[in-house]
Amino acid sequence: MGSLALALERTVSLAVEIAREQRNGRRKVGVTFVVGNSEEVLARSRPLALDPLRGHPARLKHLDEPGARGTLKQLARLGETFVVSDEGVALSVVRLPGSPSGGSDEARPSWDRLHEDAASVSGLTGAVAVVVSEDSVVRVFDGGRLVREICPGHESDPMLCERRPS
Repeated sequence: MGSLALALERTVSLAVEIAREQRNGRRKVGVTFVVGNSEEVLARSRPLALDPLRGHPARLKHLDEPGARGTLKQLARLGETFVVSDEGVALSVVRLPGSPSGGSDEARPSWDRLHEDAASVSGLTGAVAVVVSEDSVVRVFDGGRLVREICPGHESDPMLCERRPS
């Protein structure tokens, strides 16, 4: 498995953990992880005034590190966007600029800003966006399209647990 695929797998795993914790009573907030093509993603986004990840060594921000995962879960409460490198290092907490026209051709009326921005950034940059929605569903966008939905907490019913749109 290549490093980008591994980074994506670890990011989805972290997103599912966050969604499970939300479903079990934690404050519900939407958060996005954008994986891959980080230079392009960073160029199209705005940093937070005080980026909590800035200045820390990469080894402490790697998704393999249990301490980093715990920190990222805490920071996810900010409800912003995390940029993750191809190697699985959380680089920055940013704000996406909003959805320019042409980013996604499959917007749905039920999508909020978080989903629109995720679809847009994945369509414009070639990165993959992983969204944890306030409804505790994990959605994965690639090339501006929804490619996967995971519903933690519905493992007893596989039809509710994971959907891959056609």
